Amino acid sequence: MIKKAFILANQLHEYESVARRVRSIFFLATPHRGADLATTLSKLLAVSSGARPFVQDLHPKSLATQTINDEFPRYCQQLQLFSFYETLPMYYGPGRGIIVEKDLAVLGYANERNELLNANHRNVCRYADPTDPNYSIIRNALASTIANFRDLDSNPQQFSHDDEHHE
Repeated sequence: MIKKAFILANQLHEYESVARRVRSIFFLATPHRGADLATTLSKLLAVSSGARPFVQDLHPKSLATQTINDEFPRYCQQLQLFSFYETLPMYYGPGRGIIVEKDLAVLGYANERNELLNANHRNVCRYADPTDPNYSIIRNALASTIANFRDLDSNPQQFSHDDEHHE
């Protein structure tokens, strides 16, 4: 959803100022190319609470996912991207497994940093306390990003896009 919002902000004149202010995006176990379990989820929802149209967009190779993935690279070259992926399985209805596998959770772009989180899909953004290692990983990535942008803003001649800080 954020990728589509960023695409639209770049395409629509009235939102250009918003697009210019976005400098980094953090993705936490985001199914960039869909998720294999979307088919299972569709079947479970059809039997229990009813179908949800948005689940169709999570199917691998869905038209919505492919369209966003075709357009996003045109606009994101100046962004600092972070993709965090889950490593622990979780129970889901009839089975147990990784919900968004690493290959679906990373974009593979030159301006992207990938990092694992020792968590299942449900817990990639839930932290027990500030000593939680996953919390530290996210906090440190945020702090590093903010520091890099502060340095860039205070010394614009010191940096060029080609010299971006990579860790």
